[in-house]
Amino acid sequence: MIGFISDNAGVLGLIIFFSIFSIVVIWLFNPNFKKKIESHKFIPIKNEKVIYVRKK
Repeated sequence: MIGFISDNAGVLGLIIFFSIFSIVVIWLFNPNFKKKIESHKFIPIKNEKVIYVRKK
C-alpha cells in the first residue's frame, strides 16, 4: 500500500488537489452562498476608528 502511494504520489496529489479545488469553486458559485455573503456586508465592526489621510 505504501509502495503504491509513493510510486503514484504525483498523480494522487493532483487528483486530491483538483477534487478540493472543484468542490471549492462549486461552493463559491452557489447562489445561496452569495446571498449569505451579501447579508454579512452590513455588519458593523466594533471599535472601528476611521483615520482619514489627505493625499496631496
